[in-house]
Amino acid sequence: MAKGDRQLFPYILLALSIALVVVGYFNSQLPLEFEAVARDAACTVEGTCIVKRERPSEMRSDPVRRRYQFETTVGPVMVTCTRQYFVAGPWACAAEKGSFRGL
Repeated sequence: MAKGDRQLFPYILLALSIALVVVGYFNSQLPLEFEAVARDAACTVEGTCIVKRERPSEMRSDPVRRRYQFETTVGPVMVTCTRQYFVAGPWACAAEKGSFRGL
């Protein structure tokens, strides 16, 4: 490794770290328009399910996932949305019966 490459390495590492922090920040936001995606996924747990309220009763988020709890006719349903490639790629949501209280 040349001396110039070794001097450049800390700056490359700093740029990658900043990029990861920025991506994590935007992933942890809970945009209002994304609630519709989660709401549509909420009733995939059971065919007779109907979401009772337009907005989720509870929401949580971190850099790698978004979680929503909806009140439905079959009880509380928790929807977890994650990115395809850890912090990048399209979002995919999966629903399961239960609530945040069980965590």
